[in-house]
Amino acid sequence: MNGLMKVHNIDPHDFLAFVHEVDLACVPPDPALVAALGQLEGRKIVHTNGSVRHAERLLDHLGLSAAFTGIIDIVAADFEPKPALIGYRLLLRRPFRFGPIPH
Repeated sequence: MNGLMKVHNIDPHDFLAFVHEVDLACVPPDPALVAALGQLEGRKIVHTNGSVRHAERLLDHLGLSAAFTGIIDIVAADFEPKPALIGYRLLLRRPFRFGPIPH
């Protein structure tokens, strides 16, 4: 996406909205994963090259929303995708509330 923005002046918000409107049925929920994440101590944060909306849809679909306290998406990372260090640095500076992701 970064290249599309720089080379073709693609609007990143429009692009993310378009590419993430996908059928999530191909990603089946995994109760064992839900249970395992529920047993892990500490805050868990999603760090994604996708959008917050896409991460929320996927977490809801998988039954994992309550396991995470926040989402850092590509927008919050100033459109610098992982593994670029800037996104990780922004993640470490970002304040998070404790508790499940609000909807």
